[in-house]
Amino acid sequence: MPPGGEVIGHQGDVLALSEPLEWAEGATHYLALRRRDGGLAGPFRGEAVPGDATKVRVLDPLTITPYVGGSEERTYFSFGPGQAWAQTARVLAIRSRAEQVEILVVAEESRVHVN
Repeated sequence: MPPGGEVIGHQGDVLALSEPLEWAEGATHYLALRRRDGGLAGPFRGEAVPGDATKVRVLDPLTITPYVGGSEERTYFSFGPGQAWAQTARVLAIRSRAEQVEILVVAEESRVHVN
């Protein structure tokens, strides 16, 4: 599962994140953001901010302004090198559990299917 969490602050092209990031040497890293409607913004290329593993400098123009307040859900992020920022999944079941929803998925990889 790719690392992810919430955007808790932003100033210019630097985002402050709720979770520390791990960087793979020599790889291009990407950050995707969840829009308020649940859609995807990005992915955006990012680079480490020296001395702070919870910050990332976004190298591509952001197409949304991350929400970092407290009156609604903050903007969520997903992060990783190359395509590791995301995992395609097949939904097997969705079950209502009182005030929660349980979603059962399995990782999907198109290369295992014969055309």
